[in-house]
Amino acid sequence: MHNFREICYGNMKQGMLFRSEMLHKLSKKNQKLLKEKVKVVVDLRMPEEALREPDNIMPGIEYMSLPVLSLSELQAEAKASETKEFYRLFVSEKRHDFWTKLFRILLEKDAILFHCTSGKDRTGTVTALILSTLGIDKELIFEDYLKTNENIYIPFKWKMRMLTMKKGQRESFLENFVVKKEWLETAFDCINESGGMKQFLKEVCSLSDEDISKLKEKYLK
Repeated sequence: MHNFREICYGNMKQGMLFRSEMLHKLSKKNQKLLKEKVKVVVDLRMPEEALREPDNIMPGIEYMSLPVLSLSELQAEAKASETKEFYRLFVSEKRHDFWTKLFRILLEKDAILFHCTSGKDRTGTVTALILSTLGIDKELIFEDYLKTNENIYIPFKWKMRMLTMKKGQRESFLENFVVKKEWLETAFDCINESGGMKQFLKEVCSLSDEDISKLKEKYLK
């Protein structure tokens, strides 16, 4: 289970939030680990991705599909090739339904694990926004985000393919497996350009001041 870690920083309570890559090849050992720690799995992948490589989770763990983007949205909106532009899509006002549902889950469920495919871009953005909502220091938010680069996993078939690539091609290809601080900064910049975090939480995430207080009471010591 690559790129798995607990989301617990500052004065957060333990055992509440987790993040990882997709769960399609869980060993029996990791299935047991998941069962001990997690009650709800939230799959951020597109339905087409989840169907192709379905999560392998044990009975008793609730599975919820909550795509950040649909395939049609991705094809219609993702006109730029730069990775950081996808981060703008993740936090655009058009993601209203997604962010509203996500924070409802946070308010109503316990011991939640979020994941996408590699657990880096969609999962990284979701984690950063959750931590920001809880008032966790920006430095810790970026620290968590960049931990993905310590857990890089490149499947053997892709490593072999990289051997045939030129240097520039390899560097570009490696972006599929790493994260860069500037990418997450793009998401925060986009939120700030649209009125700031407080407005984002209210208008895009449908969170009232009372909801934010409940989240802090639930997840902070």
